Amino acid sequence: MINVKIPIEAIVLKYKNEIRKALFEITTSKTQVWIFNTNPSFKKTFSEYYAEWLQKLKQNNKKILNILNNESIEKEDNKFENYKVRYLSSQFAFPSNIIIYEDKVLLVMKEENPIVILINGKELSESYRNYFTILWESAKTEEDIKKIQNKRINTKKY
Repeated sequence: MINVKIPIEAIVLKYKNEIRKALFEITTSKTQVWIFNTNPSFKKTFSEYYAEWLQKLKQNNKKILNILNNESIEKEDNKFENYKVRYLSSQFAFPSNIIIYEDKVLLVMKEENPIVILINGKELSESYRNYFTILWESAKTEEDIKKIQNKRINTKKY
């Protein structure tokens, strides 16, 4: 068997129209979407079209698994049927948000002027999905976190 490496392509997106196009491409993706969203400024950074993007994901019935920072638990209002969220401790926060779909990885660096890197590569996207799965399995559900918080509150009473 010959081991043929499929090349990786990367594009840097700096302009809002390019970034918007890349984000909206996700809404028609053929696969589910995996999101590392541990940096809570994603919604704020793309506030111009975040609600519309989310609505398109919902309309297209995209299955989304999203890992958020546990500090975002009270702010999470994007719930719909195929949108599943789990939470990691803030010590696991990434400096960028990562969105994985099809054979693509979108790295979103939050700055005043965001920079997005779109990487197209089967092996790389599989690697990111495997890493996501490991974190997903160790992340907590909203119910788990609330139980832990209630336990702490009840323990402090005594």
